[in-house]
Amino acid sequence: SIATWLTIWGLVNVVNIFASYFFGWLGDTIGWRNTVVWFSGTLCGLAMVAVCYAPVLSGNSEPALFCALALYAIGLGAFGPLSALIPSLLPDNKGAAIACLNLGSGLSNFVGPLIVTLCVAPLGVEGTLWVIAMLYFAASVLTLPLKLPETR
Repeated sequence: SIATWLTIWGLVNVVNIFASYFFGWLGDTIGWRNTVVWFSGTLCGLAMVAVCYAPVLSGNSEPALFCALALYAIGLGAFGPLSALIPSLLPDNKGAAIACLNLGSGLSNFVGPLIVTLCVAPLGVEGTLWVIAMLYFAASVLTLPLKLPETR
C-alpha cells in the first residue's frame, strides 16, 4: 500500500541522516578516501542486489525491503566524505571542485532515469538492478587512485 511504502521510505531517510553523521566521523577517523572506497559504492551496490532479491526470497516481506533500502541509505551516507575529499584534491581551485560535485549530483538525477529507461526493457528489473549495482561497485574502484595532495 502507499501508506506502507511511505512509512518505509520515511524510516529509510531517517537511517540516512544518522548514516551521514556516522560516515562524516568515520571519514575524519580513517580518511575520506578510505570511507568512500570501502563503504559508499560497496554498500550501495550490495543494497541494489538486496533490493532485487531480499523481498522475493523472504516472501515479499516488507521488513526485508526496509532492510535492503536501509542498507542503500547507509551506503549513500558513506558518499558524504566526497564533499571534503574532492575540494582537498584541488586546494588552489576549491570552487571548481565544489562545482564538479554539484554537477555530479545533478547529473545523477538525469543519468539514473536514463539508465533505467535504457535497461529495463531489454534486461528487466532484475537486470537493471544488477547494472546499477555494478556501477556502484565501479564507483568504489574508481575512487582508489584518488590521493590527497600530501599523500601523492
